[in-house]
Amino acid sequence: MASHRAAAALHGFDAVQPGIVEFTVPRGTRVRRSDAIVHESLDLAAVDYTHVGPIPVTTPERTLIDLGAVTRWQKVEEAFDGAERDDRAERFAVVKRHAQVRRQGRRGVGPMGVVLRNRLAAPPDSVIERRFVRLLEDAGLALPELQYEVALPNGRKAYLDTAYPAIRLAWELDGHGAHATRKQRSADNTRAGLLADVGWDLRRFTYEQVMHDGGAVVRAVRAAIHTRSCDT
Repeated sequence: MASHRAAAALHGFDAVQPGIVEFTVPRGTRVRRSDAIVHESLDLAAVDYTHVGPIPVTTPERTLIDLGAVTRWQKVEEAFDGAERDDRAERFAVVKRHAQVRRQGRRGVGPMGVVLRNRLAAPPDSVIERRFVRLLEDAGLALPELQYEVALPNGRKAYLDTAYPAIRLAWELDGHGAHATRKQRSADNTRAGLLADVGWDLRRFTYEQVMHDGGAVVRAVRAAIHTRSCDT
């Protein structure tokens, strides 16, 4: 069955480029292919088996676990983020199957162990959110809550990309094309005003800042946390 990066591409996971032909066969099966990467396995069970269209493929949960054998844990984490966001994989099922496979001595399960140990309550909603969280984590800063819900004075709710509720400090992370029209900018300004009315300090980072100027982002976050903590 298709597995590893090929399975990840078939499932539509983030951080995995299509084009690698990769599949798994039972241990001892002799398969020689110059155009594909072939893995052998003793521990694939019926629970690991599904289809994407007519193609037999490892399940989303097993695919995420196996990715650690062929790519870095950061890529596994990004794939997991997207799988949870798109409801393609369920966290408890990944945790359960990972524990079972790990006990069987499967190689390559270590990266998923790292990902699970550091898993946020709510997964990042985009690549820019994951990058932002990783910058703060690497800098030793407290991690924000993601998609945090705030009740507005007009009775509606706002969902903040990243927030520190205790000091009412938040950042919106603008991806490519976000908030580009006059109507969108007007709505953003109205929303920011309503948040300010209930004590929130809402700031913004662009895609370019987060992805290409991480040092400046970390310094800005650290300074803002210090200022708001002193003011609160």
